[in-house]
Amino acid sequence: MILFYSEQQIVADIFINNLSCFLDDQVIEPLSLQEDKQGVPADLLVIDGRKIHPQRLNKIVRTYSNAPLILISNRKFKSLDAVAIVEESTSMRSIADICRLILKKPIERQQTDFKLTEEVLLKKLAEGASNKEISRDSGLADSTVKYHLRNIYSKMGVKNRTQAAIKAGKFIL
Repeated sequence: MILFYSEQQIVADIFINNLSCFLDDQVIEPLSLQEDKQGVPADLLVIDGRKIHPQRLNKIVRTYSNAPLILISNRKFKSLDAVAIVEESTSMRSIADICRLILKKPIERQQTDFKLTEEVLLKKLAEGASNKEISRDSGLADSTVKYHLRNIYSKMGVKNRTQAAIKAGKFIL
């Protein structure tokens, strides 16, 4: 089950209806902090971070600490362990693709030490995508893509994208 939280009920309703069109095999429920659903096991937690107070965000993340988190926000939140942070302008189709990837592929951080966002970017890089294409497809800013790619190069012990693409098969592909 995917749980979605927004400070604005209308945003939650619209998001759930639109995302359901792309993820017809998934149950998507609104998360209400007042309901008895609090603490219900979730496969994925998606939070609209546009108007949320950091303390409320931290409370939700602690309550659902076993569920991977996708944060939709252009704001920066310190010490937040999200598997994906997507910009507010990201298309619903791209968010659905990220949800699918997270739900179908367990994260094995101890084997690769890659964050899920880095795994997605590395796969795109290995497919030959440019930084601009990766940015457009993933909904991340160009600077964010460059940041993640530098982290990937460092973790893999390589100096450039060509070496990373060649070595990618040994890590996650």
